[in-house]
Amino acid sequence: MSSSHSTEHDTSMMKPDSSSPVSLVERGLRCIEQGHYAEGADLFKLAREQLFTGQGQLTAALDTLNQATMSYLDAQRTLLEASKHLAESDVEQQAQIAALKKLLPTLVEDVDIASYARAEPGNNSKGHQSLQLLRTPPSEDGNPLPTL
Repeated sequence: MSSSHSTEHDTSMMKPDSSSPVSLVERGLRCIEQGHYAEGADLFKLAREQLFTGQGQLTAALDTLNQATMSYLDAQRTLLEASKHLAESDVEQQAQIAALKKLLPTLVEDVDIASYARAEPGNNSKGHQSLQLLRTPPSEDGNPLPTL
């Protein structure tokens, strides 16, 4: 029984079309269709190396497909990098929004205090009398300091 299994295994390994250009192209197409682009491109390169010189149309088709596959993989890498950058930027933006929201009550309070100070010119933003009102008029002798 192990003899027949071994014979079947050897026979399948020795199939002449397992590494033929047709087989390589078929396997490459399956890989591409399943999303295994790099493996598919490698199989197409192997198939191309085995083609006869008179198969120019097939050679050109394989070359064009390999170029398209490499372009696709490059675009996929670029998209992945852009997606990562977008995610990082989103996290940063959300952090800045949260920081601004945290500061907003302070800003509202400062604006309210400033509005109150403008409405009542006798008070500054801290609720104290302004320096202008604290000045005492000069004494009768012209000395700006009060007499003791």
